[in-house]
Amino acid sequence: MTANDGKFGFLILLLLAVGACVRAPVPVPPATPTPTPVARPTVAPTVATLSLGVRVPDTRWRVVTETHLRALSSNDADQRVRSSAIVSWRFDRRSDGGMRGTGTVEDFRVQATFLAKEGVLSDSLIPRLPLEVILDSVTARVVTRPPLVNECDRLEAAAAMQARAAAVRVPERVQLGMVWRDSTVTLTCRSGVPVAIYTTSHTRVVAIDSSVVRLTRETVFQLRGTGAVAFRSLAVTGTGTGRAQIVLRRPEGTLDRLSESSTSRLTVTDTPTGRAPREQRMEQEVTLRVELLPRAR
Repeated sequence: MTANDGKFGFLILLLLAVGACVRAPVPVPPATPTPTPVARPTVAPTVATLSLGVRVPDTRWRVVTETHLRALSSNDADQRVRSSAIVSWRFDRRSDGGMRGTGTVEDFRVQATFLAKEGVLSDSLIPRLPLEVILDSVTARVVTRPPLVNECDRLEAAAAMQARAAAVRVPERVQLGMVWRDSTVTLTCRSGVPVAIYTTSHTRVVAIDSSVVRLTRETVFQLRGTGAVAFRSLAVTGTGTGRAQIVLRRPEGTLDRLSESSTSRLTVTDTPTGRAPREQRMEQEVTLRVELLPRAR
């Protein structure tokens, strides 16, 4: 590079610097006032106060249950059972939704179809059965009056279970999105074996309007039981899930209708005396419908 070249390069840098200095000034936008933030109104959650009352008079529902029980290993043990009844309850109710009261099951009918090779159809009826109920977040107990000496596989015990479906625990004050939990133990029978059913359910308020409150209920349950009959021991275990849609009338909180579907897997272990145990695995599907009936005049 010659001395002239260096001077030329220095001249170019100098011109660029000068050009930058003499560039037209950047216009400054006029100051604008800072907007004052506007507070958004707080929307309170929709609240429905259910005036449940201390004492609830006689209320009647039609309750229908349809059960399909089938063996997973063969088609021989396929059974369908349909039961229906008119259930009435009158009870005292606490603010947490717990209740204690009396009621009846009327016109309880059971139709069982056994889809074996020959096929058998049975039809049973209980015209009227007095009951008592205790229900809260940890207890769900419906008993006959007078109590049965042996509840296992008795038609009266099945009628009491049918009536239990119309007793729904609901807090006195609910709001949209509210969830409450119940964890109960119920005693019943399967294949002649006393069984305890451990149930956990979560009930959610999903809609509130001027006339009704709508709920969904998600349930998981386990069942366990053991017994002995005719020189053999039996054990029943199982798990299942269920989902229900529930509608309550406002403002009194009366159950208007309920529909529920559940599925469970059961294992029955049969151990004859002195012989190896045998297992039978079954699947059970249950649909339940409850509908409020007009008050008797």
